[in-house]
Amino acid sequence: MRRLAPFGVGGWRVFVVALLGLLVFALVFVASGPARDTKQSPLIGVDYTHYRYPNCDLNDGGIVVDYDQPGVRRRVRRQLAAMRATGIQTLRLLLWHDTDASGLHWGIVSSGSGRLLEPYRSNLIHYLSDVRRVGFTQLTLVFAPEGANVPLGGFYDRTKFDENWRFIRDVRPLVKRYGPASTHVDLINEGAPPAWESPEVIAEAEAYITNMWSNYVKAFGNKDASFSSVGADGPYDTAARMQNLIDALHASGRPLPRWFDVHPPYDHDGMLAVLRAVDETLTANGLSQPLVIGETAYDDAAVASAIKEFEATSNRRIVEVMEWPGRAGVSCPPSPPFEANTYLQTLTGAAPPLRLTAAVRPRSGIVLRTSYGDAVTALETGRYTIAVTDASRTDNLHLVGPGVNERTGIQFTGAATWTVELRAGAYRYQSDRPHSKLHGSFVLLPAG
Repeated sequence: MRRLAPFGVGGWRVFVVALLGLLVFALVFVASGPARDTKQSPLIGVDYTHYRYPNCDLNDGGIVVDYDQPGVRRRVRRQLAAMRATGIQTLRLLLWHDTDASGLHWGIVSSGSGRLLEPYRSNLIHYLSDVRRVGFTQLTLVFAPEGANVPLGGFYDRTKFDENWRFIRDVRPLVKRYGPASTHVDLINEGAPPAWESPEVIAEAEAYITNMWSNYVKAFGNKDASFSSVGADGPYDTAARMQNLIDALHASGRPLPRWFDVHPPYDHDGMLAVLRAVDETLTANGLSQPLVIGETAYDDAAVASAIKEFEATSNRRIVEVMEWPGRAGVSCPPSPPFEANTYLQTLTGAAPPLRLTAAVRPRSGIVLRTSYGDAVTALETGRYTIAVTDASRTDNLHLVGPGVNERTGIQFTGAATWTVELRAGAYRYQSDRPHSKLHGSFVLLPAG
């Protein structure tokens, strides 16, 4: 066999020059091609503080205050499972507190001792554990002081600062220990002070933010907490609040939060204007942090399109969008479980969630999962497509419930597709083989 002659020095020079030329050409080609969108889709979540709204308000339905009441935990678990099944990824839980909340029934707890007392302590632990068990990606716990505990509105008692800080320091470890793998903290709900407050109130609020942020970062760092700011009064108000918040944070001398949380108006134009005002304010301050939309209109197509438009025209990322159970001009909130299909489809490209997969396997039994890969325990009512894969010659899948009676044959192996209307009530699936122990069940809850 003839050997090829090795390159001489001249040959290697030609080769290297040619290779460099190809690399330059490739770089020029890539640079001149269409820009790639490297932004990740935001997480989609919901503010979930109440499991019911019997009076179209916050009275008599708070999760933390009622979790130990008969039937409440079971009801919330089902609502959590149904919301996760529709693709909701994150939750935001407000913990309203006051020195003495006795006699109040809208979800607020007492914080006078600087601790979350029983039964609310165990209630929060159980709720956080259930959120983690269902498989939510992230949870934000929002501290929402009220009355003389909140440094806005002119009623603040500055001696309450230590109480609020001790309360935060007491509750945070519960969130970290029992909640999902990723947990965030909002140190004061909508606490950024507006320009229209008196100079005294603004100074008081900024001092509160400065001192609270300094305490928090010293104790826990700056990676998991921020402050939220409302923007319901439009872009000018939003910019002023955001600037006051930034000034207060800078005054602490600590590293700033990793993100900023804003609550814009519940309409397309208001949402877009507020997001742009926040973007401009942060840019003017040399800040590149991404945004969290902590409260927005419930499953609203116009608002979702405004967020999408902002993403397309700004370099600032939106990392999370959480809807509030309310719409502009609608007095009564939707009943949980909540859905966020419009935000999911507009902002993440997710397909409609009404698809299930079912598998019958010789050794692992019957497995029924949502389109997001979670085991089915609770769903919202609707028309579902169920893709069935039956690989067992001795077992089958038989689904029975209100208006549904579908099955594969005992000896059948292969694929089948069922389209079924699942109504409110209980459903059971099983193998029809005599003495088979393969079975399961789930419930259908009315959509919010």
